[in-house]
Amino acid sequence: MAESQNMGEQQKILDNIRGSENILIALNNNPTIDELVTSLALTLALDKLGKHATAIFSGKVPDSIEFLGPEKTFETNTNSLQDFIIALNKDKADHLRYKIDGDYVKVFITPYRTTIDESDLEFSHGEYNIDLVIALDVKTVDDLDGALSEHGRIMHNARVINMSSGEAGKFGDVIWTDTNVSSISELVARVIEDLRGDMQEGELLDKSIAQALLTGLVAATERFSNNKTTPEVMSLASKMMSLGADQQAIAQNLARPISIPEAKDVDSAPAVPSPEVVIAPAEPQPKKPVDNLVIEHKAPTIQEIQHMKEELAPASEAPKPESAETSVPDQQPLTPSTTPSVFLAPNEELVSGDEVRSGVGGGSFTYGEHDPSKVKIEPIADATEDGVEDKVNELLGVALAEENRDDNQAGGLPMPPEFNPNMPMATPPEGVTPPPPLGDVGEFKLPA
Repeated sequence: MAESQNMGEQQKILDNIRGSENILIALNNNPTIDELVTSLALTLALDKLGKHATAIFSGKVPDSIEFLGPEKTFETNTNSLQDFIIALNKDKADHLRYKIDGDYVKVFITPYRTTIDESDLEFSHGEYNIDLVIALDVKTVDDLDGALSEHGRIMHNARVINMSSGEAGKFGDVIWTDTNVSSISELVARVIEDLRGDMQEGELLDKSIAQALLTGLVAATERFSNNKTTPEVMSLASKMMSLGADQQAIAQNLARPISIPEAKDVDSAPAVPSPEVVIAPAEPQPKKPVDNLVIEHKAPTIQEIQHMKEELAPASEAPKPESAETSVPDQQPLTPSTTPSVFLAPNEELVSGDEVRSGVGGGSFTYGEHDPSKVKIEPIADATEDGVEDKVNELLGVALAEENRDDNQAGGLPMPPEFNPNMPMATPPEGVTPPPPLGDVGEFKLPA
């Protein structure tokens, strides 16, 4: 029963098309690729039948169907659907005639006992010159393309056909819906097939129309991969390919990425919806204790190193006053100093507190409480003089290199290679008096 009813509606559609001259193809305000290319195919077919067919689409044509040349078919407004009227007072006109002169239509007005100039003419647009409207997948008149806002005037004297492959439309003189088809392109292909006999000569279904219909099939079935891919779809696709449609070119164009306009001024540029972006989760980074304090210091100057050497000599004899320090781990030994020190493993961060201390390799050092750039040395009993001498020499070389580098950079001179601060120096550079030997003090090692 439903099939015979569909056959009846299809026949009504064919009769209306055959009895009309000016036909409007209408789309909804958010058409799919399938609906866009189907309107192209139907418009091209009706034009070949000698009809004046117009497809209206005021939105942006997707880049993926540019290969079909939609700009040659789509109209973005309804201006071409209205007559252009030239009005003249009849008392000034004797008779009218027109002549085709190359690309122009010339209208001749013979005046009657007077003269005529532009001020005597009035120009306006008439009513919409439409006999038939074919709406493709449009549920209600409110869903029509924005360019068809005057749909009341447009459809006033026209018949309306509503064709749908999904939910049935709610307006129109003839409503044809078939939910068993894959797409609107499959439904319209049936109509074009039935109109092939109306051609006086030549083939109605040419390569351009077949290419547009096959594009609709490929888009609606997701390249023949979803549940809309039926034997009827495959048979129709095979037929379109036999007429010259290029499936490979269609697939390549439909797979093109979305183009994003270049960024413009925020205040003047219209908002453009962004494509969905999938961001891979970042790999978790190791967390640092929130109470840790990382302190960076410059290499000590020569004067500071000399001051350190002076402090080192009596360090093992005179006890230091007690002060509140960071607690010492139970598993770490304390230095003989009366002031406790914290022994840190290599690369371990310093712990925040009134004073920050660290010991590496059998010694310890303390950053000053009020001046973090000062270093206070706390030796231990089993230190050796050689170890202290080596470390002081190393620091002395680094300090001199730092000062030389600052002076040379200020004067625009390259830094001498012998003053590379990244390379420890066993002895001071030439021209610098080495420090005197130290007494029996503890060995220490300062972090970089």
